[in-house]
This record gives sequence, C-alpha cells and structure tokens, in this order.
Amino acid sequence: MGNTFFISLHDIHIESENISELLKKYHVPGKEIVQSLLLLEEILVRLYENAGQTAVVKVYRVFGSIKIAITAHGEEYNPFENLSVWDSESEEAIRNVIFIACRDRLSYLRRAGKNCISINVHDAGSKYMYFTFIGMILGIFFGFGMKFFPQAASAFIMEKIFSSIQSLFMNAISLLMIPVLFFSLVTGFSSFSGKNEMGRISSKVIAIFLFTTALSIFIAFGIGKLFFKGEISSLPENLTDFSIDVKTDGGFSLISILTGIIPKNLVIPIFEGNPLQVIFLAFFAGIAMTSLGDKVASIRNIFNEACSLVTKMMGMVMYFMPLIAFNSMAMLLFKNEINKIGRASCR
Repeated sequence: MGNTFFISLHDIHIESENISELLKKYHVPGKEIVQSLLLLEEILVRLYENAGQTAVVKVYRVFGSIKIAITAHGEEYNPFENLSVWDSESEEAIRNVIFIACRDRLSYLRRAGKNCISINVHDAGSKYMYFTFIGMILGIFFGFGMKFFPQAASAFIMEKIFSSIQSLFMNAISLLMIPVLFFSLVTGFSSFSGKNEMGRISSKVIAIFLFTTALSIFIAFGIGKLFFKGEISSLPENLTDFSIDVKTDGGFSLISILTGIIPKNLVIPIFEGNPLQVIFLAFFAGIAMTSLGDKVASIRNIFNEACSLVTKMMGMVMYFMPLIAFNSMAMLLFKNEINKIGRASCR
C-alpha cells in the first residue's frame, strides 16, 4: 500500500486509521494528527458529495515537513470557497468551522481535470536551514561559473543585481531589528508573575547572550584563519560603503558605556538603533506593566499584538534567506581569488 491510499466514502474511517499509523511513524505530534484527520475526512466527504468518486490520498515528506495530497476527478469544486458561519446553528456552518480554524494549512488547485487539495500536516522548523544550505551550495557553483561569463555580463550581475538584492535584505533587517527586539522584550518582561521569576529569566538571558556572542566571535575568527590567510583581494562594494567614526578623545570607558545605557528620552533608542538602550527601555516598561497588573491590560494587549505583527514581518523577510545565502556565496567566490581560498583551506 505504501503512502498512497484509494479512499471511497465507505472506507474513510478504516483508511484514516492507516494514515494515522503512518503519521505516527513520521513522529507527527498527536494534536496535529487529530486535526489533519478531521480535515481529511471532511474534505473527502465533500469531494464525494460533489463527484461521487474515489479519491487518491498521498502522504509524503519534504525536508521534514509532512503533507497530505488529495486528488479527485469531477467538476471544479473548491471546498474552501465562501466559508461562512453566520448561521451558527446550521449544519453547514458547523462543518465550516474546522476549515476556518485551519485555513492556513489548506490549499486548493485545479489541474488536469482534477480537484487537488493539500493539507500541511506538520511544518518542520528546520526546512529553511536545508533551503539555506542548498542556496549556499548553488551559490558556490554559480560563483565559480561566473568566472567564465563575459566580463560585462558578470559586472552587471554582481553590481546591479546581486548588490541590490543584498542591500534590500540588509535594509529590511535593519528596519525590523529594533522593533522586534523592543516589542518582544516588553512582551516577555510584562508576562512575568514576580520579581524572582524576572531575575531568574534575566540571568539566563544574559548568560545565553554572552555565550552566543563568544561562540560567534570564535567561529568568525576560525573561518577567517582557515580561509583568509593574508589580505583579502577584494570585498563586496556595499561592505566598503560604511564608514566608522571612532572617537579617540579618551572618553571611551566602562563608565561611559554604563551611563550610556539610559537614554535621555524615549525616542532616541529607536531612531539611533542603540540595542543596549532599547533593552533597558523594554526592561523598564516591562517592570512597570508587571507592577501595574490588570490596570494596563489593554496596553499589554497592544504590545502583544505589535509583537506578533513585527515578528511576522521579520519571518516574511527571513523567507528570502536561501536567496541571500546563494547571493552572498556567489559574490564571495566571484570577487575573491578562488585559488587562494583553495590553497588556504588545504593547509
């Protein structure tokens, strides 16, 4: 039987058990299995009511994500159109509730005279890691291949297309970084039940921050030592556009860092993008809302909704990470001498 099932109206419950066992073998959480089977049974019933034919159900896995594909012959019929629950006592409204609740997991397509429906059973959080890794590999090959392109074409692709894509992505990250940091921290701090919990979580956050910072520095130095012994022949142009103003008047000290954590007003941290000041402001606002409790419940809800909004926006930007990985690796291998990188990696 494998992962393909031919299901008629009379076989729904029996085949649902078989599909449930298959999903368990894929280590799908029980809640997602129940929801997916409810969706599957309702879709099969509606397709049978529309055409009265056996449906073909396939369960497959792609990069850790589990999906159920349903195909059935018949007239064009999208069971997700015009979903309504206005008359909550009607049978149709009750049947629509599950579709409305799980609409983001369903998709419909009309293809080759068939109604094709897909159920997203389980979304693997690591799939974007696979896509990013594939993007890096493809970028390496493309960077090598660019050496054989005409010079004018290579210059146009690198300077006009790849540099523009990288600048757009970095601008989007810079746009959302401070709002995500601020709203997520305020939401987190304001949800603590007491000072003891806040102190315990805060110490863990600081410890994780210091550990990840040290690990990032170690990895960066390791990669630089391994691949870039000596001077780098060239860097992407947008990396050389930044200028750093370093003050040498002797005012840089631990005391100046500590006193600079507290901003002079509420808008300076946002406009200047100072992470330390944003963290302090979020921590201060979170403590205040925790102390006030239910008096600021409406404000807390606004911050929660704002956090969801900016987090979703950041997630939409991160969808392009595989493209950026491809873009960055291609630029790196094209603009630096590949033979030097190869010799350095062999030492």
